[in-house]
Amino acid sequence: MKEKEEIIGLDRKIVKLSKFCPEWITLYRNEEKILEKAIGSLVIDIQHIGSTSIPWLCAKPIIDILIGVDSMKTADKTIKIMEKIGYQFKGEAGIPGRYFFVKGKEDKRTHHLHMIVYNTERWKNYLLFRERLHRSKAVREEYCKLKIKSAEKYQYNREAYTESKSEFIQKTLKDAKNVKQSS
Repeated sequence: MKEKEEIIGLDRKIVKLSKFCPEWITLYRNEEKILEKAIGSLVIDIQHIGSTSIPWLCAKPIIDILIGVDSMKTADKTIKIMEKIGYQFKGEAGIPGRYFFVKGKEDKRTHHLHMIVYNTERWKNYLLFRERLHRSKAVREEYCKLKIKSAEKYQYNREAYTESKSEFIQKTLKDAKNVKQSS
């Protein structure tokens, strides 16, 4: 396997996409074990989300992790532990009801971790979007094209890059919910 530093990590100020790397799955699993050992007794579920969790999808080389807790009060109990294992706590980072943690140096972010209450609408949406991309090659390809176009346009503006994908994500979630209801 390639060195971790070669396959994940990105300066937090830029947007750069990579082709899918199967080792991202292994790196997630390794990180999941670290998280389970450190905070497993406080969490309900840990999931690999984001584009690095989707085979054949282009992605920023940063592992996105979703952690479900029973309450944000429980999430508060994880902060010091997360800091001991190398995560920086960033508060809600613009999304109420979510704690955001990052791992890695400013010029080489390797992990983004989203901690929210388990089984809420937000939790379900993260997983539904991931599953839709897993199941549909057409949706995956459309999303990758959008990401490439947005990365070129917003190479030095992460917020604008993220916002440029919002409409696609909302449409995909709506379509996925419609398909789920008609099944």
